[in-house]
Amino acid sequence: MLLLHLEEIKSMCFSTTASFAAATVLGGIGILSLKKTSKPEHIPFAAIPLVFATQQLFEGFVWLGLLHKIPQNYSDMAVNAFLFFAMVVWPLWVPTAMMLIEKNEKRKRILKVMLIIGIIVSLLSLVYLFTRDSIASINPYHIHYELEVNYTLKICLGVLYLFPTILAQILSSNKTIVW
Repeated sequence: MLLLHLEEIKSMCFSTTASFAAATVLGGIGILSLKKTSKPEHIPFAAIPLVFATQQLFEGFVWLGLLHKIPQNYSDMAVNAFLFFAMVVWPLWVPTAMMLIEKNEKRKRILKVMLIIGIIVSLLSLVYLFTRDSIASINPYHIHYELEVNYTLKICLGVLYLFPTILAQILSSNKTIVW
């Protein structure tokens, strides 16, 4: 196993304040989206901002831990929770949300394949998160997550991750979602 610095796994935020602000704004958008949702099959899609807000909230606590403002065990839990969302939740959530709102049967079948890939990625990631150490550190303007990972596994999971999280959205017959 190699200890690699995964430059690709960086947070979108630049500070504790930015993470908590993003969580607050996204949480509000998520709540409004859910309130405006009238069809049950639209709930997972409408909840995406709220799920992302939760992930950003955990990242705020990662920042606090890295700045030594909370105990180390809470910081470690926040790192694991953030990575759980990034590596386990999104490969399941996105294709499920897309599949539930898709009207085109051919695309829905393809989205089912994306979900199966997402299940595989999530299960492998879950095993990985429970069996390997995850360390976060502050680099200029972002959090760097250092993970013990085999290079081949990193490449395979990285490529597979793109199918359920990105391609599932691009495959939607709803042009607004694709845009």
